[in-house]
Amino acid sequence: MGSKVKKMKKLAVKKPICFVKLVNQTSPKFAHNAIGANKDVIWSYEYWFESNASAKGSFELEMDLNKMKKKNENAQSKTMNDDAIRTVQNHVGKEYEVKLTSR
Repeated sequence: MGSKVKKMKKLAVKKPICFVKLVNQTSPKFAHNAIGANKDVIWSYEYWFESNASAKGSFELEMDLNKMKKKNENAQSKTMNDDAIRTVQNHVGKEYEVKLTSR
């Protein structure tokens, strides 16, 4: 190389985004009600890339009723949504930022 870099302004690189959205829940939605009704709880999600919102993937998560029965509904929701984010993150890879959305 015949030249020497004296000063270079760094370019901010933004990670591409993948969105995750809860689209459906079985009834009952939460562990304490499902245990009483002897039913499973399944939450359905969609995910898509910000760069191509028309192409969507989907998946379902089954709630572990034994682990969730002592948590309140807000904590159960947070756990399920965190698991959904983690599931998509593992699928798309670390080069994407995965965000939960309601839109």
